[in-house]
Amino acid sequence: MRAPRPVPRRALVAASVVLAGVALPTAARAAPDAVASPTVAGPPALVAWTAGRSVSVAGPDGVGRRVVARLARGHQADLTLSRDGRRLAIMTEESVKVADLTAGGPLRTLARGRNLSIPRWSPDGSRLLLVGGTVRLCDVAAQTPCRKVASRAADEYGATWSPDGTQFAYLRSSPLAEKTGSNVGDVVRQDAAGKEHVLERTVLRGARLTSPVSPVWTARGLAWSAWTSQWMDDRITRTATRLLAPDGRVRTITAADRAGAALVPFTLVSDAPGGDLIGLQYRVTADDAIRSSTRVMRLSPSGVVRPWGAELANADQAGSTGDEYLGALADGRIAVARERTKDGRDTTSVHVVSPGGPLGPPLAAGSAVAVATAHPNEAIDF
Repeated sequence: MRAPRPVPRRALVAASVVLAGVALPTAARAAPDAVASPTVAGPPALVAWTAGRSVSVAGPDGVGRRVVARLARGHQADLTLSRDGRRLAIMTEESVKVADLTAGGPLRTLARGRNLSIPRWSPDGSRLLLVGGTVRLCDVAAQTPCRKVASRAADEYGATWSPDGTQFAYLRSSPLAEKTGSNVGDVVRQDAAGKEHVLERTVLRGARLTSPVSPVWTARGLAWSAWTSQWMDDRITRTATRLLAPDGRVRTITAADRAGAALVPFTLVSDAPGGDLIGLQYRVTADDAIRSSTRVMRLSPSGVVRPWGAELANADQAGSTGDEYLGALADGRIAVARERTKDGRDTTSVHVVSPGGPLGPPLAAGSAVAVATAHPNEAIDF
């Protein structure tokens, strides 16, 4: 099996904890790829989506539904909401811009250039990390220029903030990436003083490759999963999930060998209410070529992994429909993006799912979507 490495994003995710926001400047200049619509102050957003050239937002049950920006002709965008739903990052092929949803006003351009980054909002929504080869820190509230704070980031793995917003962690490209021909990395934590600490490195022993994947900062601490595979054929043989303990030691909280040819047991993707962690379990076809479905799992504080109660469709198998886990809400439900292809056009919709229940009705649909969750999927590319 080819290890399920990151795939193009269907949606970007934000978290939802209502905190104070700071208005963006009314004199900021808009770039031609996207401009603000005449925007009035509104409530924080639960969902955001693009439809045609319009970028729209709405709160729960559609309250505060409004258009906040217009894309230039021929441009597309990815979206991500701040954790309080007050700010929206709009990433086009040429720039990253921010709309203040509660204060209104013009868009503010944070960065320009092509091949831009995965944005990650700080817990209080005042800062943004842009991860793309480097890690840049943008202080949106202070309106200061973005600055580079780390290099050699494996950009598709994103980054994760500590709950107090003083630290972050990311996956730094490993020296073994070129030798193995895969985008492997090392888990790095950057502390409040800017000092970096390597927590786990990719290791190659003979043909056995063990590589960590996207770190996720949880209420229990910084955690991440690691895959062991035969690197010549990318066949995963074991997965493990680690936790950085308060004493600074890294310990393994769960590990499992691959069960025959059927499963990739557990890959951590987000925190969850009540102390559990959320992960994904990949089911593969008999010929070991593609994932046929993805099961949402929960990891208890005692290290027990059990089904959460949702099975996600896989577009490779279904041909026209694929699901992606977006994050866990404060009430324990999860948000899922469903992408459909019809007549050569892709449409993505956002749904909420209760444990053991069906996909709920769509909250929004468009070519790009974002949803505010209390515990976002920090490994969105899985």
